[in-house]
Amino acid sequence: RALTIAMLKYPKHANTSPQQIGAMQRRVLQMLVVDKLSSGLVEPIADTLFPLILASPQAYSQVVQTIINTHAKQPQDRERARKAFGMLLGANGLKRELSTANREIFRRNIKELLKIARPVLTRR
Repeated sequence: RALTIAMLKYPKHANTSPQQIGAMQRRVLQMLVVDKLSSGLVEPIADTLFPLILASPQAYSQVVQTIINTHAKQPQDRERARKAFGMLLGANGLKRELSTANREIFRRNIKELLKIARPVLTRR
């Protein structure tokens, strides 16, 4: 988490490419949505994911598309997953800043995302 915050505060010194940020986002989202982590790890991982998304929203969009296309088998599942991921950043008045209030909103949004996206992305 400290690394992602440092990347936002000091982007010139972070030496982290958008591809590297995307790879981190992909792994974190994979753990959250597909690997079905224990519920006790959701909030700490959400706290890591939020600054990563803020650091590279474009990478986030690509990562989400890849996860949906890889794991959602049916068209209706892909659509539900797209809506859920869209809600992650667009619901409950979430702003794109790392304030305490926004972190709380992001955590709530993550929990809603998981309720909707996990079943459709892990369906066999």
